[in-house]
Amino acid sequence: MTTETNKLRLPVSDQHQDSSRPHHRVEELRREYPSEYAYLMGLMRDDQKRRMVAALVYEGGMTYDELDATTSLSRRRTRSHIYKMRDVGVIDTTDSGISIVHFPNEDLRLLAEDTLSFFFN
Repeated sequence: MTTETNKLRLPVSDQHQDSSRPHHRVEELRREYPSEYAYLMGLMRDDQKRRMVAALVYEGGMTYDELDATTSLSRRRTRSHIYKMRDVGVIDTTDSGISIVHFPNEDLRLLAEDTLSFFFN
């Protein structure tokens, strides 16, 4: 079961945790990426940034326009948040005619999913 938030399908909290993902793997990632993990946790305090992270975790790579649609921020403000997240290294962008925002690797996507679990559970 999911709830819909600005066209973003988010998991209902009791179904959020993926029981197939070993807990020790997440613990290893927290130790391997301490500054990125701390930054992602800080993003969870802001509803709009949390929506952007959730969109990337649950929907995969997205265009700037698609990310704009997940927030109520101006296009400029959304871009500003994306650039900051990219500078910190928690997301990346690829440009092949159209820019796609995504996590640079599965490890950081799992960490982002883990930080969301604190909010949804």
